[in-house]
Amino acid sequence: MTEAGFPQEWQQKAAEIIESGRLIVLVGGVDSGKTTFASYLVNRIMEAGLSCAVVDADVGQASIGPPAVISLGFPESPVERLSDIPMDSFYFAGAISPQNHLLPCVVGTKKMVELARKKKNPDRIVVDTTGLVRGRVGRTLKAYKLDLLEPDVVVFFQRRKELEDLARIWERRAKAFRLRVAAEVQRKTFEERARNREEKWRLYFAESTRHELPLKELAFSRGILGAGQPLEREEREKLSSSLGKKVLWAESSSEQGILVVEERLSEDELLWVKACLGLEQADLHQLSPLYFRGLLVALISEGGEARALGIVQELDFEGEKISILSPLPAGEKIAEIQFGSYRFPLINGQPAFQRAAFRPPEHGQPSED
Repeated sequence: MTEAGFPQEWQQKAAEIIESGRLIVLVGGVDSGKTTFASYLVNRIMEAGLSCAVVDADVGQASIGPPAVISLGFPESPVERLSDIPMDSFYFAGAISPQNHLLPCVVGTKKMVELARKKKNPDRIVVDTTGLVRGRVGRTLKAYKLDLLEPDVVVFFQRRKELEDLARIWERRAKAFRLRVAAEVQRKTFEERARNREEKWRLYFAESTRHELPLKELAFSRGILGAGQPLEREEREKLSSSLGKKVLWAESSSEQGILVVEERLSEDELLWVKACLGLEQADLHQLSPLYFRGLLVALISEGGEARALGIVQELDFEGEKISILSPLPAGEKIAEIQFGSYRFPLINGQPAFQRAAFRPPEHGQPSED
């Protein structure tokens, strides 16, 4: 798009925004033009002879990386759209909405900003955020994200001064700009947003292969698995023999216990297992082995770097291995698996990316994206 194709207000304010500081955060509701403005700003930054990094913190309508991550990219040349920027690194949020995932969304954005500084120390860093700004959840997310990032510049995109409470605070802490949502901005339907996500998933997992990883070599985080000390196979076999039901996996800690069983246990059986494991004062959760299938996960290196996303095809507790579909290059060493809350339906072991996997928000709830 040529310069003349962008809103006049953007053209008038861009130079001042760029000159006002290094870290620039864009805040606005759904379909407010943030992402389009981000790509416009990136080009203006590069035209000024400055280096740039972009943190894409929109986990629902991701541009640089796949959905469910906060991604980092370093544009090397002018871009038509933000999705033209290749992903350099990412932080796993594990969901396509910040709701119920505020902490990873805030922490992940901060970590990607810090990583941009560490890797290339660019002249400008642009952060594109989600459109969740309404209600208590939206305000909490944006308020704490801005507090943690401590931006030099905040650009608020408003239709009817809906972000004035935040703008009044940040005009006293940093350089704040108020931009009207341009008439040219088109609203996307839920179906369009679902199709966008579907396409991003397809592209990301297009070259995926099956990876089988031994459980004993892995740590698990952000999920119910890995919260306690696993029982040895011999101990599990004793439990199975006493119950008359197969216990595929068991973990216990001072706070909770986990059982993976093929056949659901009765309340009396659960009480007996709790006594055996010394969990009288703790919770004991029982899960089916099918629970893990289709879960979105992140594959983490020994140094704690997210290397790739994956989709659990099977968790084989008998064989003590996990099978994951992922574009992870063959031979890469993985030390940790982070579980997300997002789940894909599997058909013959392969993920189905159809729009039926995405459900619209309930009536009256703010949009996720």
